Amino acid sequence: MKKFYFLSLLAFCALSFAQNQTVTYTPISDDIANPERGFYHHTETHSGNYTFLNAATLQNYRNQENITLIMRVFYLESYINSDIPQSYLNKLQTDFNTIRSSGLKVIVRFAYSDNNPAAEPKDAPKNIILNHIQQLRETIYNNRDVLNSLQVGFIGIYGEWYASDNFGTNNLTTQNLLDRQEVLLSVLENFGWDIQIQVRTPKIKQNVFGTTPITLQQAYSTLVQKARVGHYNDCFLSSPDDQGTFNNETERIYLENDAIYTVNGGETCAVSSFSSCSNALQNLNRYSFDFLNMDYNAEVIEGFVSGGCFDEIKRRLGYRLELISSALTPGTVTINLRNTGFGHLANERKSYVVYRNINTGNEISLQIDGDARLWVKGQSFTISQNIPLLPVGTYHLYLNLPDQWADVTGLDQRYSVRFANANTWENSTGYNDLGLTLQVTALSIADFLTNTDNRDFKVEMFDINGRKITTRDVESLARGIYIIRRTDVNGAVETRKILL
Repeated sequence: MKKFYFLSLLAFCALSFAQNQTVTYTPISDDIANPERGFYHHTETHSGNYTFLNAATLQNYRNQENITLIMRVFYLESYINSDIPQSYLNKLQTDFNTIRSSGLKVIVRFAYSDNNPAAEPKDAPKNIILNHIQQLRETIYNNRDVLNSLQVGFIGIYGEWYASDNFGTNNLTTQNLLDRQEVLLSVLENFGWDIQIQVRTPKIKQNVFGTTPITLQQAYSTLVQKARVGHYNDCFLSSPDDQGTFNNETERIYLENDAIYTVNGGETCAVSSFSSCSNALQNLNRYSFDFLNMDYNAEVIEGFVSGGCFDEIKRRLGYRLELISSALTPGTVTINLRNTGFGHLANERKSYVVYRNINTGNEISLQIDGDARLWVKGQSFTISQNIPLLPVGTYHLYLNLPDQWADVTGLDQRYSVRFANANTWENSTGYNDLGLTLQVTALSIADFLTNTDNRDFKVEMFDINGRKITTRDVESLARGIYIIRRTDVNGAVETRKILL
């Protein structure tokens, strides 16, 4: 399909002030394979015996299970005292290529030990880690289009910042804290340009950035370092403190508020009195969970199934966007939507209204103002757009939330966001059909310059210096930029520039 992103108007134009239309939408309870959310499958590989990802397995996750996310832990035990060779970086690239071709995204973590009793040291010295971060920088940057988030591993068993040989375990010293901070800041500097970074406990983030959660004003700002630091809990619902994740209720309150504007996820680790369905649903919502491990702990997941909450959890992890209604009024398209998920869109994602000519197939795609990441859980939102000056024709309207990397990697509808409504999804494009139709009729500018009794607006024309054009002989006007001003019966004014 041919797409247009800007318009020039000649003496004849289509100043389309749309007929009033309203569409309401029906929500559905289907499990939707939306990107960057949901249950994930855990994968890992060791540098001493590298096992590559299997494309057929990943495609099965998506096609058969509606799972679009995996975790990949890269163990670097072979390089605990040396550089990472290019041959290993090539293996990473092969895995990222497989993820991309399968239409999935990945949560990445690097570590040195998986708690094998026969394992070598639990982590590398600080200078080695900082060097490894530098070596991994280019590979991570080149594959940021398939990264959902990157967990600050490297330190301790599993990269979970506990049981460390080089950074302390309990009763951390001032030097331990400074060394840990240096690693975190290095990860942010080298890996955090476009993706969220995650830390294992709220205290880790607080030790570096203080105890005040992210505010709406700071959310997703590239100038605020802590706005790029999210969370993961690898012993969710396991005990009163989730096996050391929380030291007190204050940290829980901190996470509850911080996770509204950052990425948050993790895994369960043991059946407990806290892993019941009622408690799970309450805490998944409280902490704005975006993703959860499908594979571990299997008994906890089975408890969700037997307790009757598994399907709801699968639907609501991360964002779940629903269209409520939309409307065409003279000059404006308005869309009402809500987020019924536990979480939200964690990575940047622009939204567009697509105007498709039903006869030619040509499309005009115009970005909607605002940040879709701020469509947080449990709230409804209204977005609107001035209808553009369109060539003559009949247009069908769609809402499109493509991947932020569509301009780099090409549009892949598998990474577009599907709204949870009946009869709206266009699978071939990744668009959401708004059910609105706009008729644009060929009229000369002169036809608009005279108000008539059956019209609820008037249109005036001015030159670039503000002088009103009174002639109807538009063809006699000098070529250049002119301004069209539309005023409705309520006195609302809209102005647009045109080129003759």
